[in-house]
Amino acid sequence: VEEGGGGTPGSGGGAAGLRLPDLIDMLARDCQGVRWVESSGVYEVTDGAMFEERFNALRSKRGKRREEAQQRPFARMHVYFALVRGEKWAGTGSAFRPKPALPSPPPSVAAGPQSP
Repeated sequence: VEEGGGGTPGSGGGAAGLRLPDLIDMLARDCQGVRWVESSGVYEVTDGAMFEERFNALRSKRGKRREEAQQRPFARMHVYFALVRGEKWAGTGSAFRPKPALPSPPPSVAAGPQSP
């Protein structure tokens, strides 16, 4: 799972190179242990074991700390999601919602300093 900005429910694509929000969207769309609840704007974990298994199978492990990443598979979830029900991300019955995306800087700021 690539690190990146926020996702939107329903977006997706192939598993390779997906950002964490897009991976969650894909799992929900494919009914793999988690589902999107439109009325409350949350993802609800319907099968914790299946969700964790599919999440681990699809995420890419980057960097030098692969052993640590396997022990803490949901360590980056807090960056993109807020846990609203339950004690852990993959607990059956838990629910989490996407955090609002950070606004993009105006084009003039994103382009950097310009010469006179």
